[in-house]
Amino acid sequence: MRILHSCFLLTILFIAITDGLLIHFKPLKHFNNLGFTPLDLNPLVAKLPEFMKQGGNPDLLLLGSSLVVIPAVRCDDELNGKRTRYDQEYRRTYMNGYNKAQTLQKMLVERMHRPVALANLGIIASMMSDHQLILEKALKSGKKPKLVVCCLAPRDFLDNYRSQVETTPVYQVLADAQFLQDLINRHAKLDEILSYTTGLLWHYYQVRADYKTIIIGQTAALLNRPTSLFMAALANDGNTTAKRGDQDNSAVDSHVQPVQKVPDYESPPNTLDDLNNYKKVYLPVNDKCFETQRTYLQKLLKQCQDTHTPILIVNMPLTKQNKEILPPELWTRYFATVKGLCTKYGASYYDADLADYTLADFEDSCHMNAQGGKKFYKAVLEPISKNLKL
Repeated sequence: MRILHSCFLLTILFIAITDGLLIHFKPLKHFNNLGFTPLDLNPLVAKLPEFMKQGGNPDLLLLGSSLVVIPAVRCDDELNGKRTRYDQEYRRTYMNGYNKAQTLQKMLVERMHRPVALANLGIIASMMSDHQLILEKALKSGKKPKLVVCCLAPRDFLDNYRSQVETTPVYQVLADAQFLQDLINRHAKLDEILSYTTGLLWHYYQVRADYKTIIIGQTAALLNRPTSLFMAALANDGNTTAKRGDQDNSAVDSHVQPVQKVPDYESPPNTLDDLNNYKKVYLPVNDKCFETQRTYLQKLLKQCQDTHTPILIVNMPLTKQNKEILPPELWTRYFATVKGLCTKYGASYYDADLADYTLADFEDSCHMNAQGGKKFYKAVLEPISKNLKL
């Protein structure tokens, strides 16, 4: 056959067969046995590309960190009569990818007397730059929510372990994402169109970052070195196993350690074990990180203004013990920044921390349980429904 004598055609055939095998067998999934979770299988961010590709527009789009995700899971488990779990495997495979807030949705439907479509794109351990990128890509994919609710706390601006914008899982999975609707709207250049079509035709091109990540991870394991600054800090502290209360950390770095898969249905007492970790996250205050994340809040609000997308910024509840870690001047700066930018760009603002919360409303120093989550939803019900009506 003449095709067997064509180097070009043989190369194309080899690439096509190899790519088909990668799609069918997903070889990277086998590295889960070693504790690695590639991005295209990572439940932490897998819901993002899925949301961008699916049809329809949500009435309400939720953005935020684990402060949004965890109370949604706890409340919805209770709503559905499901026994919620507190083991790492549940957090890793269920909580991380949770994209609903059924309890809040039910309350909004009862209040507004009409269906309300809701999408929860809160990502555990995400920061302000991640929220901005998620909304940017959602809008470029053709989504047009009637209201965006972005839930914030100081950690969205300050994290000594995640100060580099380009290293977050959200950035890695979305930074290069392209959408046909956006390419058409802005008359994209040929190289962008070629990159987009290559991704459609060549699966490996879409997941090439995963193979890079696994090479780095396996090299680090071979040399007995940590894979990140965060894991290096944990190793120095002699604490390489994530604690039950450290939802943010176990979610992001659970690929480093084998995860215990025994279901744990017992709610642990709130001993505020995560406070020592948050002291390292917050202190010393990284002014450069705060300023960088401030610019992303500004970008978020401006893109909402430019696209006529209503947005509500919500300050999230925290325990007194968590709030006391940060100096008073930082709190003054945080509120001045958030409120000032909301005023400048015509965004709505609501402080949900004004409700009467107690330690019994939290699992640890910052994550609300089902009791606290329902209290939070009742607090934000009025500003959300008001903005949805508008």
